[in-house]
Amino acid sequence: IRFAYNIPESVSWFPSGQVFISADNLFIITDYDGLDPSINPNNNASLRVDFNSYPTARTITLGFKLDL
Repeated sequence: IRFAYNIPESVSWFPSGQVFISADNLFIITDYDGLDPSINPNNNASLRVDFNSYPTARTITLGFKLDL
């Protein structure tokens, strides 16, 4: 997901550009009871148990792109 706002050139005290925020892996829609069905290293999906695994990382980024 990415949301961005283009800064207009009419704002004289600030150069034109873009401000944005983006996010990856915000949520997982599944009926799996464990952390994440795609990261099970032992392929024990039938047991519905996660062994020594971490959930997929959630990443949120805030940034600026300036046209000088």
